[in-house]
Amino acid sequence: MRIVLTRHGQSAISNNKHPNIKKFSSWVNEYNSLGIKVDQLIPDKTLELVSQCETVVCSNLVRSIESVFALGFKEINYVMPELREINWQSLGYASSSISSEVWLSIFGLFPLIKGSTDGESIKQVQRRIKPAIDSLISNESNNGNILIVGHGISNILIANYLRKNGWKGPLVPNLKNWGASVYEYRHNKLLKRTQTVGCARSSQIITNYI
Repeated sequence: MRIVLTRHGQSAISNNKHPNIKKFSSWVNEYNSLGIKVDQLIPDKTLELVSQCETVVCSNLVRSIESVFALGFKEINYVMPELREINWQSLGYASSSISSEVWLSIFGLFPLIKGSTDGESIKQVQRRIKPAIDSLISNESNNGNILIVGHGISNILIANYLRKNGWKGPLVPNLKNWGASVYEYRHNKLLKRTQTVGCARSSQIITNYI
């Protein structure tokens, strides 16, 4: 059984914006509300890996949902809010103007080092991700490979959790837009946890974001 962790495509937000730290929270809100740029070039390796997946999973953020369709899928089996990116809030003090993507990297990696942000602690993110992954694997253990179209920090936490539970794969997943990393469980015994988080296979066709 394989889980292919893929980061969403490039956001439609302008890369030319340079908010100072006071405006970063507003920038994040805009970033979360937008989808992805159209006509992006997706690496052939990513397309090859995702084509081998039978179950398609994404977060509830628009950029994650739109990325699924950009990868060529017509159906999403699970839309899981638990797999959304970590929540940031403005830190409330001024700083020099640097690119918003640099800010996003700084505040995305900060909680991994310090343990928390003003928005959501890393432990809170782990608490919502772990039971969601357990439930997903329990439901789909006999249904082939799983594609998760996620986000930078949440994918790092998913990868870390999988590796701690015996899955084989890179220590840090590919964090580039459209980057894909494979995690594989080579034995019959998968995770046996039974927590549920409302994770029900819907095999639904989502049309609102096409």
